Amino acid sequence: MYNLDDIGMNAWYFKDKHPCEIVKLVGASGFNVIEFTGRQLGMLTSAELAELKNGMHSSGIRVASINAACDLNAIAFGNLISEIEGERQKSLAHIKRYIDLCQYFHIPRIIVDVGTTQSENHTPERQEGLFLKTYTEIVNYINKCNLKLNLLIVPHRRKIQIYNILDIPQDEIFNQVARLKTEKIGWVFDTANVMAGRQNMNSFSLIREAEVYMKRGLDVLYLANHPGPFTRTFRRASYHNPPWDGYYTQDDYRNLFSFLNERGFDGQISLHLSVKNPCIEELKKERLHVEKLLS
Repeated sequence: MYNLDDIGMNAWYFKDKHPCEIVKLVGASGFNVIEFTGRQLGMLTSAELAELKNGMHSSGIRVASINAACDLNAIAFGNLISEIEGERQKSLAHIKRYIDLCQYFHIPRIIVDVGTTQSENHTPERQEGLFLKTYTEIVNYINKCNLKLNLLIVPHRRKIQIYNILDIPQDEIFNQVARLKTEKIGWVFDTANVMAGRQNMNSFSLIREAEVYMKRGLDVLYLANHPGPFTRTFRRASYHNPPWDGYYTQDDYRNLFSFLNERGFDGQISLHLSVKNPCIEELKKERLHVEKLLS
């Protein structure tokens, strides 16, 4: 059974703060778990990394994962399924750097996306070949580590552009991962992304969507307290009255927690916020929201 101390805070929302400051702020607000982005840690010097490590140890804050998914884009950090080999290698170098940081901080998970389609000629077959090539290399790199690779499907990043820019079917991505034949891979279920990727809202069920991931090795759950990257609040609000956070009601999440408990889920749970650079008062308010969900 999950309790409040198991719920983590995603540090991506603290855009203007140093990781050492984020740890102090999160700890002061009552949270004990945090998830950093790769970029937040990757830009630190050796001295800063040591300072952060000591600060987490003294405050009792643990890091559940490094999220590299939001760092990977074709402009800044490369693309894991790029048809340009130099760009693909660039993204791989970043991921390996984050894996090394996981080792340094004893972080059990790294979260990565499933690549981005870039051109009209990026066919499904070509995407699959690049996917298997890249992720086999990542899996081989983490095989020496006590670390799990978690994959996040971001809506509208893996597309079939020559077919009216439709998303690659989710089941096909699952099948591609199954072909890697490793137990080192888990899945991220993001309650905001899964909503943004749905076309037929009438048939949507949060638990039914979560079950798809449970069957394939759910290891990370993101609780959305924001409307997601490609949608707006009214899309969900019209189906729940009143909405708790613009997406889901308290009953939605309570039922989800009950489902996860029944299925023995023991992975990471992180809260995604509706504000950027939250203060302590806002973080405490978010903590109270989660406490209500668990009551």
